[in-house]
Amino acid sequence: MLDGTSAGDDWRRLGAGLRVDWTPDERDTVSLHGDIFAGRADEPGDAHEDVSGHNIVLRWNRETSANENLQVQAFYDRIRRVSKPDAGSFYVNTFDVDLQHSLQVGGRHQLVWGGGARLVDYQINGTPSFYFAPASRNLFLGNIFVQDTVALTDAVSLTAGLKAESDPYVGFSLLPNVRLAVRPSASTLLWASAARAVRSPTPFDVDVEERAPGVRLSGNRDFRTEKLTAFEVGLRAQPMSEVSFSITGFFHRYDDLRTVELAADPSLLSLYWGNGLKGDSYGVEAWASASPLPWWTLSAGATLLRQDFEFKEGASAILPTWQNGVDPGHTFNLRSSMDLGASVTLDLDLRSVGKLRNGGVPAYTELGGRLAWNVSDRFALTLSGANLLYDDHVEYPGGDAISRKVLLGLEWRP
Repeated sequence: MLDGTSAGDDWRRLGAGLRVDWTPDERDTVSLHGDIFAGRADEPGDAHEDVSGHNIVLRWNRETSANENLQVQAFYDRIRRVSKPDAGSFYVNTFDVDLQHSLQVGGRHQLVWGGGARLVDYQINGTPSFYFAPASRNLFLGNIFVQDTVALTDAVSLTAGLKAESDPYVGFSLLPNVRLAVRPSASTLLWASAARAVRSPTPFDVDVEERAPGVRLSGNRDFRTEKLTAFEVGLRAQPMSEVSFSITGFFHRYDDLRTVELAADPSLLSLYWGNGLKGDSYGVEAWASASPLPWWTLSAGATLLRQDFEFKEGASAILPTWQNGVDPGHTFNLRSSMDLGASVTLDLDLRSVGKLRNGGVPAYTELGGRLAWNVSDRFALTLSGANLLYDDHVEYPGGDAISRKVLLGLEWRP
C-alpha cells in the first residue's frame, strides 16, 4: 500500500499441463493439450478466495494443398471460485467447437468461411447484498462467417467479410468488415479499413442485483449491445533492411455504451444498467525498429489518444461520461536489445504513460531491464529488474502502489 503496510493480497497457485502432438500423415496434424490448477488468493482481513479449474483442447488441421486448409477445434473449460468466509461462489463450464476452412477460388480469390458454437453453463451463489437472478443459466452462443480477399491487380487487394452472431439475450448481430490494401512497392504497404463490432450483454448486465442500505442496482432485461464502428488507415514500410516502421490513424465511433441510470422509486435510490452513452475516440499509433549496429536493435512505439463522449437524450447522467473507464492520452516506449559478446545479452525497456486526467493518477516513466549470461547452451544466469526509476508508482485509480523489483535467476533449457 502507499503507506507501506501490506495489502493482504498474497497468493499461491499450483498447476500442471500436458500436450500431445500427432501427425498421422503428411496432410493432417492433431494436437491435444490440457491444464489443471488450484490456488488461493488472500484478501484483507481473514478473507480469502479458493480457485480451481481444468481445461482440455483438441485441434485437427488438414492441409489439402498450399492454398487450402481446414481446422476444427473443440475445447472444454471449467473454473470454480469460492470466497470465504461466506462471500459467495461460482462455477462456469464452457463447451466450444469451431470450424474454419480456407481455400483459393479462381486464382484471385482467397476465401475463408466457418462458424462456431458455444454452450456456457454456470451457477452463481451470491450473498444477500450481491447476487444474480436467476442464479444459473445455460447460454448458447453461435456464429457463422465468410470472408473473401480478391486480388484486383498485382498491387491492390480488397478484403470483405460478414459475420453473424447469435446471442442469448439480444438475438442476431451482423458484423461486416472491409479492407483495401495497396502495395506500391515490395517494401511498402498502404491500407484502409472499416468494421463493425459489438459487445453483447452478459449476466452482469442483465441479471445482477446489488444491495446496500438505501441503494439498489439491478440488471436490465432490455440491455442492448454496445456498438463500435471503426475506421482505420495505415502505412507500413521497410525502406532498408535495418529499418522498418508503421503508422496507423484511427477513428472509432461508439454507441449504446453502458451507463448507470436512475429508476423512479421514491423509497430508495434505485439504479439500473442502461445504454445512455455515445462518443468517439481517435488518435495515432506508431512503431519503428532499427539496427544501427549488427549487435544492437532499437524499437520504439507511441500512441496518442483523444476521447470525446456525451450522454444520449434521456440518460440520467448521474455519473461522469468517463464512468466506463479512463485511458492515458499518450504512451511511449523504447526498447534496446544488445548482444554484448557471444554469451551476454542486455535488454532495456523504457516506458512513459500519460496521466489519467479523470482518474487522479499522475503520469509516470519507468525502466525495466534484463542482463543474461549464457554459461552454456543449457544454463543462463540472469539479473532482471522492473520499475527501477522510483520506489513505487500507481497505474490506475484505487490501485496498489507497484514497487521496484530486482530478481536474480538461474535458467535451465532442456
